[in-house]
Amino acid sequence: MNTAFEIGLIVAAVAFMLSALGIARLRPEKTAAAERFCRAPLLGAVLAAVALSLCVPQTEPIAWDWLRGILWPLVVVFTVLGYLYLDFLTSRAIAGLMILGAYYFVNQAFALRLPTAAIGSVAALALGAAGIWISARPYLLRDFLRRCAAGIRLRAVAALACVAFGWYCAAVAVIMAVRR
Repeated sequence: MNTAFEIGLIVAAVAFMLSALGIARLRPEKTAAAERFCRAPLLGAVLAAVALSLCVPQTEPIAWDWLRGILWPLVVVFTVLGYLYLDFLTSRAIAGLMILGAYYFVNQAFALRLPTAAIGSVAALALGAAGIWISARPYLLRDFLRRCAAGIRLRAVAALACVAFGWYCAAVAVIMAVRR
């Protein structure tokens, strides 16, 4: 269980660092690329499949008996349906990963008695709230990226926040590896 948490933290650290790099490189002339990113159906389908796959272990203990056997096929079905019918699929999938990541971090941080659990929980609350914000209106991620491209102050704050989250995830992964 600790190894899965450490791997998740490393993946999150890399994702945050790549996000910081992408946000820092935004410029008004690159707005169209950022908008295409939010709507990319193939990337969105891959991220949605990951998010839905993370839901299955959380759902199995509480699912009805008849539903347990079809959870994995439902991941495939809903990924394909999302690819075919949802706009802003990448934004929706990122929002789902943010919400699930926040939940998973808080759950594991307190279960494993992580020394920095309080700090991480506040960061996870912010991340989860941002995920809920994006999932409610997926075009808001596109609008946020537009604003980041237009203004250096927001771009710098957003990139620094991603770097801070990334370093925190990496530090917690190191702490977990040392504690083993």
